[in-house]
Amino acid sequence: MFMVNKDIGFIKILQPYFIMLLFCILLFCSCVKDDDKLTFESQETDIDKYVKALEHRSEVYPEGVWRVIYEEGDGNTLVEQGSQIRVGLELYQFGRGPEELFYTNKGNSGDGDEWVTVGNNSILRGLDIGLVGASLYEKCYIIFSSRHGFGNIQVGIVPKMKPLLIDVTIKEIKNN
Repeated sequence: MFMVNKDIGFIKILQPYFIMLLFCILLFCSCVKDDDKLTFESQETDIDKYVKALEHRSEVYPEGVWRVIYEEGDGNTLVEQGSQIRVGLELYQFGRGPEELFYTNKGNSGDGDEWVTVGNNSILRGLDIGLVGASLYEKCYIIFSSRHGFGNIQVGIVPKMKPLLIDVTIKEIKNN
């Protein structure tokens, strides 16, 4: 009987420390999310400044994604949610413009023979959002913060929390 009371007393002593530890963990998690949010906002401000300085037509999506059109497409055949498209692309880290090239399928044999479906989460969220409304043969940059890229995860050689610029050429569109 004495052992039970001793254990209960020990638990009662530790209970305030456990609650304080739990509070600190929650506070830390909240601060990390706030830091990420500030990073996203800063990246999006930099992207917006860059896009406004360009002489090209651009589309700004409410989700914080930009499409900068540097060569118009046919204007008739448009990418929609669910479209299958064949694209040539180059993936860059963004920082006041395109910086380090991480990936390209341009210039490879087949020159962009990759088919992707828009709107089914099979590609980066920022690219998924930014491609909607693009037209056949359009050449554009899709630019977005790490919020719509890889976020706080390093993928291959792409560092975590980096905004991305993807140079896209729309080669074919299949709409349902």
